[in-house]
Amino acid sequence: MKQYIWIIVILFWPSISFGQSNTVRPDSSLFTSSFEPHKDGVKHTTYIDFSAMPIRWENFFTVFFTTTTVNYEWEFLKIKNELLSLRLRTGITMLSGILGPPIAVTGLIGRNNSHLDLSLGAFIGIWEIGYGGSLVGWPIAELGYRFQKPEGGFMWKVKAGTTGIGVGAGWAF
Repeated sequence: MKQYIWIIVILFWPSISFGQSNTVRPDSSLFTSSFEPHKDGVKHTTYIDFSAMPIRWENFFTVFFTTTTVNYEWEFLKIKNELLSLRLRTGITMLSGILGPPIAVTGLIGRNNSHLDLSLGAFIGIWEIGYGGSLVGWPIAELGYRFQKPEGGFMWKVKAGTTGIGVGAGWAF
């Protein structure tokens, strides 16, 4: 059985080498493995964002509904020569004491560094974790501006939506 596993690993290693490509160099007859960045641009983005929304509480005082989210986005579709990019977004959110993952589809519209950022999805979390907790849902609908270079690197965004007005910053690769 071990021999079969080694044969499979040796035969299929070039296709399972985690983003590396095997190319023949003109100056060598041997295959070499080298890392090449995505030719189609950025595929992944991680960032943290903060939002706040003022809420009037029983006509006495105003409280701030705050959200902190650590996000991961994966691009799954590019349309019209990079004019529209669709991404699946998830992460972990602390929404005024409620902890859980956001799940959303984000659309980036724009070709260069500046993008219109649209997100639709939902947040499902647990409220009062230490006391048995209850399941809570919250819609995600956001509209914003994102600065993100096509080749990746530092990105930042501003947004407004169902979680309030916020800012975010992170890294695209």
